[in-house]
Parts: sequence; structure tokens; C-alpha cells
Amino acid sequence: MRNLMRLASARGERGVIGVLFGALVGGAVLLGMAAMVVDVGSIYAERAQLQNGADAGALAVAKGCAEGTADCSDSTASDGTAGRYANRNAKDAASAVDLVCGSDTEGVLEACPSSTGAMTDCPDAPTDGVNYVDVHTSTRTSDGGTLLPSSFAHALAGNADYDGTTVGACARAAWGAPESGDGLALTISWCEWDEATAGGDDYAPPPPEAADASYERVLHFHQNASENPDDSESCTAEPSGADIPGGFGWTDPEEDSCTTDFNYDDENSTTYDADPGNTASDDPDCVAALEKAWTERTPVMIPVYEETPEGGGNNGQYTLHEPAAFVVTGYYLGGQVKKTVWLPGSPLYGQYPCGGSDRCLSGYFTTATTSGDPGSSPGSGVTAARLTG
Repeated sequence: MRNLMRLASARGERGVIGVLFGALVGGAVLLGMAAMVVDVGSIYAERAQLQNGADAGALAVAKGCAEGTADCSDSTASDGTAGRYANRNAKDAASAVDLVCGSDTEGVLEACPSSTGAMTDCPDAPTDGVNYVDVHTSTRTSDGGTLLPSSFAHALAGNADYDGTTVGACARAAWGAPESGDGLALTISWCEWDEATAGGDDYAPPPPEAADASYERVLHFHQNASENPDDSESCTAEPSGADIPGGFGWTDPEEDSCTTDFNYDDENSTTYDADPGNTASDDPDCVAALEKAWTERTPVMIPVYEETPEGGGNNGQYTLHEPAAFVVTGYYLGGQVKKTVWLPGSPLYGQYPCGGSDRCLSGYFTTATTSGDPGSSPGSGVTAARLTG
């Protein structure tokens, strides 16, 4: 008897479930729920792809503008800077770039219109003279359409004319001299940088593009008048040829590294201490840092000091002008620590850049971008680019 009752109960529950299912389908409730889950989910996924594309495109344009390359472009074409990155971040490799605008020192970018205030729009343009770019992206399908097609919503009652929706996104990237960072624990005068770059107007192209040998410079840390008569009077602060009394151009490194910290927002961090010794020969971290820079041939940041350093020896102190980007092609530090790999065509090919009592780096100044917050300084070839909106 009990088994019969349980069987009847189970049959009754199945009947109720069947009735409820029929009512839900008949009333389009399940269809509406499917439209909500599937179609809205597709919209969110589409917007995530468009946002990633806008982010990548804005950073690429910002980096191009910072380095003065062809990637600084306001093109909205699919093969433009923003278009390439937008398409790479789309699952179907198709996105539309509607607008690339902003502000840059060369006037490549047109001013941006006022913000609409919509979630998919960037905020109003900054008013503090910051270099920035906005990249606006929107839906484009692989067949060239501009609507994200609907999966279920068009089947709902009264929604037969709904063919899909256009999704949009916007990203902003800003760039400028780094607000803070780490430079190699050596320094050069503003005069040396100014002479080598024509006041910041003439940089060698950044790696991996080959630089002409005419850009190569030898940076002397302790110039000897008898060995370097052409350089001994141009940019040294001391009659002995040193940048600072008792110094060799090296700075007091951070512990377990070969770096000089700087922070434009912290007044105390714009000064840095001298190291009176031949740091690179004495400190294995600096030997390793120079070896890495020489081997990888990627730009390193070198602090450039302004005016005349104060003090001397252990009490010497430099005041930061800006960090510069320098590609090391060779160096001579005395003793057994010496390297040289000159650029093709260099008239000094096969020779050490300096020697005797001198200490030096050979290489060239270029442009480079780094991570971090942009500061207010114009920079000496080094810029930081980051997303800001």
C-alpha cells in the first residue's frame, strides 16, 4: 500500500512540474530568462573585448607619441595603431575604432569632444596640459556589421524587429616624464646630454632599429686632459676633469642594486648622493648591471644632473634635472672590467672607448617608455605611459 502511495505521489509531482513548465514556456518567461542570460552575457563579453582593445590601442598610441614614432596616429582605420590593437583583442578579430583624439606636443591628435557622461565614454579632457589620448571602440562583426546579433531577445513578443545592439568602450592613456623611478647608479651633466642630443631635439631611434654611428657618444666619468683634450673643457665642473671633487660620476647605489631612486613629487628625492669610489669596479651589482645593459642593448635610465654639484667626496650631492635613456655599446672601468661593441661603421671600431686613468661608457641617447605615473617634467627622452580613464 505504501509503495502505491509513493508511486502516486511521484506521478503527481511530475504532473505539476509538467504543468509549470508548460505555463512558463507559454508565458515566454523561460524565453525571457534565456534572453537575459545569453544576450546580456554576450553584451558584457563584447564590451570586455572592446575595452581591452581600447586600452591596448590607447597605450600603443601614447607610447608612439612619447617616442615620436609613426604609432602616434589618430587613424581609425583597421590597420592604424589603435585599429590593430582593437582587432587583436576581439575574438573574431574585428572591432571598430570610431575616434582617436587627445593632446600631444606635435599636434598629431585632434582635441576630444566633450564627454557625454555615458558609462562607455571617457571623462572630460584634463585641464592641466597633460599629454593624453582617448580611443573609442565599438562593435564590428567579422562580416562588417555594426550590431551584436541577438540570440533570443528578438524572439520575444513585440521584439521581432530587434536585430541586436552596438556596444561601445573608451580608454584614455596619458604620458610624460616619469614621476618616479630608478636610474643606473651613475650620472652625467646636463651639458653632456645637451651636446649629445642637440638640446633634446635629436635622438637615435630606439632599439631594435639600428642607430647610425654618428649618434654614438663617449661619456667620461673622470676626464683626463692629456687623454681627452677635446672633451676636457666642455662639460666638467672640476679642473681635474671630475664631475665632482673626488668623484667618478658614480652615485650612491641602493642596497643590493645599482640604482639611483628619484621622485619628482618628493623634493628630497630630486637630489642624490655621490659615491667617490669607482663604484662599478668595486660593486658586483653594478658590474652585473652594466654587463646586462651591454648584452641586451636595451635603454637604461641615467640621471642627468643640473647646474654644479654641491660638496665633494662622500658629501657630494647632485640635483636631478631629468632621467635620460641611454643604450650602452661599450665601457671601460679600469683593470680587467672593460667591454666594447661599437656600432657598425664607427670610426673607433675595434678600440676601447677610453683607458688609462679615465672611466667611461660608450653608447647613444634614445627615447624609451617605462611604466609608472607621468610627472610634470618634459623628460629627456624617457616617458611613462599609463591608462588613466
